[in-house]
Amino acid sequence: MPTPTLTHPHMRRPRPSGHQVVVFHQDASNTADLIHDAGRRHSRDFILSHAAADDHDLVTADDHAIHFDELNVAIIRADDIGADGAHSIAHGLAEHPQVADILPDCHVFTAGDLAIPITETPHETWGLRAVQAEPCPFTGKGITVAVLDTGIDESHPAFSGRIKDKKSFVKGETVADGNGHGTHCAGTIAGAAFDDHCPRFGIAPDATLLIGKVMDNAGNGHLRSILGGMRWALGMGADILSMSVAGPMPHHKAYYEPYQRIAQKALDQGRVIIAAAGNQSHRMQHQVSPVEMPASSPSVLSVGALGNRLDVAPFSNGPVDGRGKAIDVAAPGIFVLSAFPAPRMINVLSGTSMACPHVAGIAALHAESDAKLRGKALWDALIATAHRLDGEHDSTGAGLVQAPGALSWP
Repeated sequence: MPTPTLTHPHMRRPRPSGHQVVVFHQDASNTADLIHDAGRRHSRDFILSHAAADDHDLVTADDHAIHFDELNVAIIRADDIGADGAHSIAHGLAEHPQVADILPDCHVFTAGDLAIPITETPHETWGLRAVQAEPCPFTGKGITVAVLDTGIDESHPAFSGRIKDKKSFVKGETVADGNGHGTHCAGTIAGAAFDDHCPRFGIAPDATLLIGKVMDNAGNGHLRSILGGMRWALGMGADILSMSVAGPMPHHKAYYEPYQRIAQKALDQGRVIIAAAGNQSHRMQHQVSPVEMPASSPSVLSVGALGNRLDVAPFSNGPVDGRGKAIDVAAPGIFVLSAFPAPRMINVLSGTSMACPHVAGIAALHAESDAKLRGKALWDALIATAHRLDGEHDSTGAGLVQAPGALSWP
């Protein structure tokens, strides 16, 4: 195999969607009525949908706004009423005592990119060796992992009989993966080697998968689809949510409140959400970009990327000058071999996107090893068993994640 040259897994800068997010205080009441009344003052045709915790079809409905009831968050869409209309409705509520914040809804993107073309199949996957998954007796059996991404190639033999359910939250697109990113991430978590010439690349090959398509085939997503997918995954019983998506925070915000609210609910329910930190750093030029959303939320486990020398990937985000969220754990994120949609079948990608599913897969192994390891207990186990790395601890967190029962490093 030729020596690969790393291309920076650049993540496109988001453009504001024009949608507005109204965040109410968590104990506020009758908040949907406030949005409905404000919308009707702007347009008599204003349509507001209520998204109860078990209602997911509304996420792609043709309405002007949607209210996520259990989160007390509303999104006002600009598609029909225009960005000015959405801004007018949202900011007309800014001084209301029940409103905690008004936020722009910026796009988030997949946090990985093509590294190299494959001319030969590698004989081994270095990531599995680094996290010590291959000698581990656990395989993720009985554990459900939700992959919230660009969908999946359901026909890929790496996932035969493994997908419990699937749903697209992208209007006009099926769950089929027209990008490749989601298939690759799912493969790292739970893909099975599918012929004698393919090395093992799935960390938890007996885990059950839930596939939520929250990013479109171009790798773009926004809050409405992503929140919808997260709520669906929790409702379907996911033990672990893997989110290889990232986007920059609005100015002067430590984290994005809607993601923090649902992540805290997940922890309270005994689930854990794992997310990529983002790829905007240029560490060779001493430029480090902050951890991006949703990983920036205190209740989301943030993942940084490592190279095969266990050094911080040059693109991997982290705190800036000691400010902002630090990385919680790190995992392999450069030249990662995994599944890819037909006809290619396998591919090598780099990014914090590739590190995130390593952690999700290792989390599934720990969860199988002990039924008490759920939610915050599972989070704590990942931290406690990680291999501490030298150097930039704020960019590698507790260190390199390790499978349960892993051997001590020399």
